[in-house]
Amino acid sequence: MSSGGRILKVECPECGSFIWIESESGNLVKSEKKKKSKPEFEKLLEKEKRHQESLKDKFGWAKEIEEKKKKEIEEIFINRLKDDSSGNKE
Repeated sequence: MSSGGRILKVECPECGSFIWIESESGNLVKSEKKKKSKPEFEKLLEKEKRHQESLKDKFGWAKEIEEKKKKEIEEIFINRLKDDSSGNKE
């Protein structure tokens, strides 16, 4: 099967798996999938907690902006009502 060529070990940049190829023939000699380390439950829990906090910050910020805009609109509306009511009296 082997013609005596060099064996080249190549790592896939996408998944990290390895293949060994015979240089002269180009035949695949061996392949090995990268062993995935399973994240610990606590790491996943911490990651989810950080994600939730990030969402709270983003939505809290958006809510503050919305409330500020609402207050500005209400002030404009009240001022316009005052202007209209004072204009009708004259």
